[in-house]
Amino acid sequence: FDVARKMQHPQTGFELSDRSAVGKVYRNCFVAKEAVLWLIQQLRLNDALEAVIWGQRLQECGFIAPVNANKTFKGTNTTNVIIINHFN
Repeated sequence: FDVARKMQHPQTGFELSDRSAVGKVYRNCFVAKEAVLWLIQQLRLNDALEAVIWGQRLQECGFIAPVNANKTFKGTNTTNVIIINHFN
């Protein structure tokens, strides 16, 4: 999954920062809405729906995971904080 490597690029990947959700701080994570914009730009996708599908694939493959295990990648909710898995 080449896009997963692009996500982690130090200069052009997802911008990771500490976020809080449901009273807890999560380190080195991103918000799904920001990921949708990044995916559209980096993969030259046509629209947000395509980016959400990509986000869901990344989640299904275990490259990203929601803070709340019961949630799926939607890309519209600013509180949908996602933690990025670190892999080699």
